[in-house]
Amino acid sequence: MHSGNLLWKVDKNGQVQDDLEAIVDWQIVHEGSQMADLARFLVHTADGKIRREAENFIFDYYRECLIDEFDGDSSKLPYTVENL
Repeated sequence: MHSGNLLWKVDKNGQVQDDLEAIVDWQIVHEGSQMADLARFLVHTADGKIRREAENFIFDYYRECLIDEFDGDSSKLPYTVENL
């Protein structure tokens, strides 16, 4: 995951917007570390200050999003926040 895999929305005038349209990443399809993907995303898209701020909440937020994907059933997750 890196900035080259991000497609941004374009308005009716052809101007690139701040909203993400899609993520395209098919170069090396494999099951890997979600945290490696998250770290790579932050390194390529945010400055040091933002990355340090994200470290304070990103792991909890990521886990909460996964729980939502499993309809609120945290027992389906294969790891804890500490594992992340």
